[in-house]
Amino acid sequence: QQTHEKIIQLKPKIDQIQKLKGEDIPLLEKEVTSKTNEIETLKQDMHVIEKQQTELQSQVEQVRKLHPQAVHLTHLQQELKKLDRNISTELSKLGGGETVRTHAVVHKELQKAQMQAEELGRKMDNKRQEISTSEKSIRELENRVHSLKKKKSWSFRNRFNRDRIWLVRKKN
Repeated sequence: QQTHEKIIQLKPKIDQIQKLKGEDIPLLEKEVTSKTNEIETLKQDMHVIEKQQTELQSQVEQVRKLHPQAVHLTHLQQELKKLDRNISTELSKLGGGETVRTHAVVHKELQKAQMQAEELGRKMDNKRQEISTSEKSIRELENRVHSLKKKKSWSFRNRFNRDRIWLVRKKN
């Protein structure tokens, strides 16, 4: 009689164990596998993002190295304009046919130099745009890396909590 009562008392525990073995544990194992795969995917994504960030930082550094040259070219362009004004002033003071011819040659060279300076100015503007774009991309990548790290941390905590609950249930 006592044995029968003990068996009857153990019946809910046995049913619970069978449910855990048949349903809950396989579901949890699938979920752990899924989360592990998700973490691996996130790690790969993070690696790609870190590589892109390194490449962009390298490009930004190259553009920053060009900045002093751009400043120097701007200065030269300003000096060139000043020289052109001075030449025009001096030529107007001198007058004469031969001076006009010399002025034409000087003016042609000046125009050529101005075209080169303008071309360099356009290149500088393009580099500035590249710097701006690169800096924006770096900020976006840094935000994405931060988000991925946050997501990874959250996923790890959830997995840890589920595993802890599972172990507590298993002990009971």
